[in-house]
Amino acid sequence: MAGDARRSVFLAAVTVIGGVGVLHLGRNLRLRSRAAVSAVTLAPASLLPAAAAELVLLAGKRRTAAAVGAATLAYCAAAHVPAYRRTPRSALRGRRSHVELTVMTANLLYGMADPDALTRTVERHDVDVLCVQEVHRQALDALAARLADRLPHRLVLPGTRGGGSGIFSRFPLADRRYPSGFGFPPVMADVLVPNTLRRDGGPRTRTISVLSFHGKAPLGNGGTRPWSQDLAHVRRLMTDHHGSLIVAGDFNATREHWQFRDLLTGGFTDAAQDAGAGLLPTYPAKPGNVPLGCLDHVLLGRGLVGLDVRTRSQPGSDHRAVIARIGTE
Repeated sequence: MAGDARRSVFLAAVTVIGGVGVLHLGRNLRLRSRAAVSAVTLAPASLLPAAAAELVLLAGKRRTAAAVGAATLAYCAAAHVPAYRRTPRSALRGRRSHVELTVMTANLLYGMADPDALTRTVERHDVDVLCVQEVHRQALDALAARLADRLPHRLVLPGTRGGGSGIFSRFPLADRRYPSGFGFPPVMADVLVPNTLRRDGGPRTRTISVLSFHGKAPLGNGGTRPWSQDLAHVRRLMTDHHGSLIVAGDFNATREHWQFRDLLTGGFTDAAQDAGAGLLPTYPAKPGNVPLGCLDHVLLGRGLVGLDVRTRSQPGSDHRAVIARIGTE
């Protein structure tokens, strides 16, 4: 019986490590099924049970299996190293004291997030631009009242259920628009940021466009096609945009999905990856849950770089908020 138990433990450990390897291989495949798209999200979190399984193999002196397991773990872990390595652009820009913009994005869970707690987070981190998703009229009114002094300029589009989007800004907004063709209609505007580094004769403001985006989820929408279409559509918008652009929101996608990594082309970067902030899981974040996937992001276009990115809890929401300090080049 003891031998059977040892064999069962050995097989379980090998199965766990093999499954983790398959998940990480899946990161590089153009997966489209709901099961596969959901499973690959767990690739980073799966490293923990895989490491435990490797210890089991080592303790059981299964040298060949342990060597294969170690190689598998090294391959899997290497995929996540760039998330913790600050880019040269960010390190260079970070040595200068001037930071032009702090952007925060928050999914408010049908408008149920606590507006007072959200306001305190905005104040504590001196947020310049707040992008919100899943906001209904009542939630937008509550935020507008609380943020009137700190973020007086706003562009909002109330929705129902998972819809609704808004931008609240310390600085004036121009060219307000409502891009079409998305499952959840986003809002977009130009933020006129004071150019405190301008030389004599230079422009007094710098125009940075901001899009508050909420992509459809790959589950619960009759398949992954609406999800893929939203990501493809926002990619086209990003590619066609001229000038500096920030896309902040709930993408319902992580760096494990090729559909999301396709967005990080043409000069666009993830602010968190610029800053070497790590994986920063944001969902599910209700009390008692452990966030497993980073669905919320701040993406940066030409001339912008992430200097510092962190997440903060939101009472009443199932997402953590993402706060990015952004510098200009």
